[in-house]
Amino acid sequence: MATELKTDSWHRYVLYRNSDRYIPFAPDDERRNAVEAGKKFTASAYADVWARDAGLASRARAFLEKNFHWHERLAKCGTDLDVVQTLMDMVGGGSVVVIPEKPLVTGVGGASTKAGSSSFWGVEDYDRLAMQACRNSIRRSSRSGKPTRRRGKKSKR
Repeated sequence: MATELKTDSWHRYVLYRNSDRYIPFAPDDERRNAVEAGKKFTASAYADVWARDAGLASRARAFLEKNFHWHERLAKCGTDLDVVQTLMDMVGGGSVVVIPEKPLVTGVGGASTKAGSSSFWGVEDYDRLAMQACRNSIRRSSRSGKPTRRRGKKSKR
């Protein structure tokens, strides 16, 4: 079963078991080239960088748990780095293939499905946001037990 690993501007990289049918109507040369491109993509990546991507790590966990029962414990309890390194090793060994496919949705510049916001950064009221951040930092400092200085009155010492 296919699982999307990562998407960039040019490709959507999809995980398959080696025994799965991927690119079913393509000639063998094209399939071989796609597998090699996926291996190069995976080999050029840094496992620690991929492990910091929570979405990618969770998709890798789900793929390993669904398709390789002997990695169930790793998928449930292992660190993100261990999961990503295992997946990369499996791609290098050939039991998992990464196939670069065309993105599902190709957008046109300026076309958006999200309603536009009135400000550049997508925030409606900067003043309210700044005040809320200030209140939150005061709450955090009062919970930590650190003394806070109140404005207006100076303490007599």
